[in-house]
Amino acid sequence: MRTLLLTKVQRKASLTWHKSSPNELKTYLFLYSIAAVVDPDHSGGNEELISQRKGLTVYGGDETIPALNHLVKDGEEFSIGNITAKALYTVCHTRGSDTLFIGGCGRFFEGTADQMYNSLINVLGKLPEDTKVYCGHEYTKSNLKFAESIEPDNQVIKDKIQWASKNQQTIPSTIGDELKFNPFMRVNVDSVKKATGKNDPIEVMGALREMKNNFK
Repeated sequence: MRTLLLTKVQRKASLTWHKSSPNELKTYLFLYSIAAVVDPDHSGGNEELISQRKGLTVYGGDETIPALNHLVKDGEEFSIGNITAKALYTVCHTRGSDTLFIGGCGRFFEGTADQMYNSLINVLGKLPEDTKVYCGHEYTKSNLKFAESIEPDNQVIKDKIQWASKNQQTIPSTIGDELKFNPFMRVNVDSVKKATGKNDPIEVMGALREMKNNFK
């Protein structure tokens, strides 16, 4: 599916993002819901949510998302109140995205290393560096520990680990920050290549994912 790029935010809009527990939202009036992936922990509450709120628009990029009634396409722009959103095609973890995490990325459940490379490097990596990253899971501390194992001399990673240990919330990040410490966005960097024993960046991406899968 897509990454949702918010380009203009003028005032508050009523929306929920990846909500799986609609009963927690009973005191709010939502007009829109965004579900990027079909995983139950992201979209499992869609059908109940839409039954509670007639006229709710459910956006998503995978036709199998429950209760989906607005399938977005790559590059499509749409409005949520006065928020302008643009969908970007960033698949790999699933057909529905869930690609970039703080300091890491999703497992390659339905995609390949070259797809993740395209999503992280050619699409997200080309966004303005001050673009904020609000990801679907918060695995920041474990991701940073893995990043440090790949680049033990990277001071940015060390500083980020110290910062994460003091904060209750580590989201959002920025694209610029991810390019400095996220190994999956640094597959063209010599130190990351050396850690994987690979030279081709797509092979580096695949090797990193296997290493992360087995990292403890």
